[in-house]
Amino acid sequence: MSKYIQDQIFKSRLTITYRTNITGTPQQEKLPYRILVLGEFEGRSKRAAGLLPALSERSVRSIKRGTTVDDHLHEVVPTWHLPKALSHLKSTLPGTVTLDRIVCTVPSGAIARKEPGKYPITGAAHFESTPEDNGLSRVDGQIVVGGTLEVSAIDDAGNLTVQGATITFSGEVVGDTVDPSTRKKVGLVTGLLRNRQIVLPADQVPAPVADENDDETSKSRVFVLSFTKPIPVSAERTVPFASMRDFSPDAVASSIPELQRLRVIKLMMLELQSMLRNRPELRAQMKRAIASPDGLKELQKWAKDNYKMLEI
Repeated sequence: MSKYIQDQIFKSRLTITYRTNITGTPQQEKLPYRILVLGEFEGRSKRAAGLLPALSERSVRSIKRGTTVDDHLHEVVPTWHLPKALSHLKSTLPGTVTLDRIVCTVPSGAIARKEPGKYPITGAAHFESTPEDNGLSRVDGQIVVGGTLEVSAIDDAGNLTVQGATITFSGEVVGDTVDPSTRKKVGLVTGLLRNRQIVLPADQVPAPVADENDDETSKSRVFVLSFTKPIPVSAERTVPFASMRDFSPDAVASSIPELQRLRVIKLMMLELQSMLRNRPELRAQMKRAIASPDGLKELQKWAKDNYKMLEI
């Protein structure tokens, strides 16, 4: 005999008590108190890029027994895309996109009429950014490909003459941040391609080939484009939140290169200040520099010979 649902759910400090007669006799039952939080926590940027499924198709995630909020965040890893108001803080992850299977769908009627035009292309691709490209780590991810293929002519055999293509890329990419001294993982690097558009001329678009599995009697024909060369594309960096600690101001600043550079300079200046404090020879040299017309150049030369850390 299977257990009642009340016995299957673990106990909670907050419970709901109600009367029921499911077993045939009225009795008091208790259920753990549960809250369903419904919201679009993936962000507007993903919705604009068409990366979010319909609300009815999204799965319900729960913080399971024995886990913490940090475990849940590490599993989901929500990200923040910097808004336009902070465009001066935005940075990119330069990389390349390798296109897998790209297809173009052309209506059979347009082929019969030999009608030129722009026809939709769809497919998938793989984004990759190496440490040599971004100076951080290897960042990659599967992305969605869309766009249009500009067809200038269609011959009697149904072959397409291509004039160019407009390709859009959308998707999320992620990689581990590794400490170069210890080789240990210290964080995440995330990026977003949001309808990133690339225009290719005719000489960079492969000739469309009719799909072998295509049914010529259908309402549309499918053509395959086999790209062999990777396409240079940059992804916008986003701020990841893999734990509750990532919501702190220091953690957010460390995920934005422009702010992280200022933090590093500040720490270096504080360290330099502590090293130069209570140095009587430095104070004497600065007094002489103030009194002399060429004192600044003499101070720079003296500091370069005596304090190598000032060369930074």
